[in-house]
Amino acid sequence: MDEFEPGDLFLSGSHRDTLWEKSYMLVGMENIMTYMHTDPEYAREILHRIMDFQLGLAKHYLDLGVEIVGMGDDLGTQSSLLIGKDMLYEFFVPEYRRLFDPYKASGVIICFLHAVALNPY
Repeated sequence: MDEFEPGDLFLSGSHRDTLWEKSYMLVGMENIMTYMHTDPEYAREILHRIMDFQLGLAKHYLDLGVEIVGMGDDLGTQSSLLIGKDMLYEFFVPEYRRLFDPYKASGVIICFLHAVALNPY
């Protein structure tokens, strides 16, 4: 799709609470932040399993022919990130790439991941 016209319709998918929010809902915000420092492999395992679930949704959406998908994670405040940039790139970016890559390869538009100064590529 090179141009969008008023009234165009798109098949859309959503990954609500994609990774960060899902992780702290499962184990608690203080706990996931602590695990990243005290037991990084455990933190990576939690994030990896969450993303495995999201990848199942992505496969379903791609099979249906989704054209645009939203990522509903809130990693930022109005002025900064909730987690240090180094931690985000170490723990979260590799997992986000796993989800973004199949969409990117299929030409799906990815929109609205709230993260100040975070670029997974």
